[in-house]
Amino acid sequence: MTFDDYRLSHFKRWRKLIFRMCWYGIITVFLAEIMIFFFFRANNAITTTLKTYLALRIIIPSAINFTAGFLAFFLLTRKKFSENTKNTIVCYLASVICGTIATFHSYFTFLLVSSAIPIFVSTAFASSSLLKKMRNIMAFTFVVSSACLWFDKEYGDIIFKSTTIFCFCLFLILTYLMACGLEHSQMQQLMFIYESYKKQEALIHELKVEPLTQLYNRSALDTCVLSHFTKFKEGRLVPHMVIIDIDHFKQINDTYGHANGDEVLTKLSAIIKKNMNGIRHCFRFGGEEFVLMFEEEPKDAVLEKVQKIKDDFSSTRFEFAPDKSITFSAGIARPKLWFSEKDWFNEADKMLYRAKAEGRNRIEVQD
Repeated sequence: MTFDDYRLSHFKRWRKLIFRMCWYGIITVFLAEIMIFFFFRANNAITTTLKTYLALRIIIPSAINFTAGFLAFFLLTRKKFSENTKNTIVCYLASVICGTIATFHSYFTFLLVSSAIPIFVSTAFASSSLLKKMRNIMAFTFVVSSACLWFDKEYGDIIFKSTTIFCFCLFLILTYLMACGLEHSQMQQLMFIYESYKKQEALIHELKVEPLTQLYNRSALDTCVLSHFTKFKEGRLVPHMVIIDIDHFKQINDTYGHANGDEVLTKLSAIIKKNMNGIRHCFRFGGEEFVLMFEEEPKDAVLEKVQKIKDDFSSTRFEFAPDKSITFSAGIARPKLWFSEKDWFNEADKMLYRAKAEGRNRIEVQD
């Protein structure tokens, strides 16, 4: 996993949390608007007409918030948008909600600074470009909300309004500077976590890789078999298992020595890795036995791949026996609904022994 992949997977969790919190905010603000309306009305605190109050304090801001929330939900479910774009969408949603609060509820003076919230929200994604976008939106929202406050004839005198707007302007500037520091710190923290993750991944890889052949070991095979078998039971794929056994390998060790026997093993491993495009589904079961796992390839494609490995291996010549062709036998089997993981392995093993019984240097496939 690259750093960008890790970073985006990490941010995906943040995005879900922020989106959920935005919806909590939309619903909470709507309910608060209703409660404040009844409170103001009971205390004769509504100084405008009822229609004007309902439009400016409840209907318009609620319509904006709910529309933005549903639109963001629709966009976030579209597969065509990248992870970075989706991160931007949730930040825009937070900006709309906070901007609506600051603009339509400026009679609560402290709500002017709510436009600073998206700045802190954007730092979760450790993106300087996204932070700058939120800064620009925050500045625009602050100008609009300040204008609404300035032209509100029911709120304070000019000196009080000027002082209030100036103080909040300084506060938002300080907020942005703090957010820049948080964004940098978040990126540094992500880099540290990713490096730790890579070290742990490397350690786990070493524990699962067999030293001589550099293929996965038996422990990793057990995990892979269980995974494939579970997906098969769920109807998600029809996998195949291949067991390979080098013909007369004991005779090679006894005649040419174990060092040359190891050379045969490493050569076959290299051929397997080349044809399987890496070691992801390649395992050394033990001794001269190897196991290959195929996820969704049809039987003919699996047979063709194993045959190619077999041909490449049998055509290989070794310095210790230049005139000798070393071969292997193989068995191929797929699971059945009434099988267990052990039954599946035993079925492939049965095909292998059939190949050996038929004269070796051949591949037997389950009927």
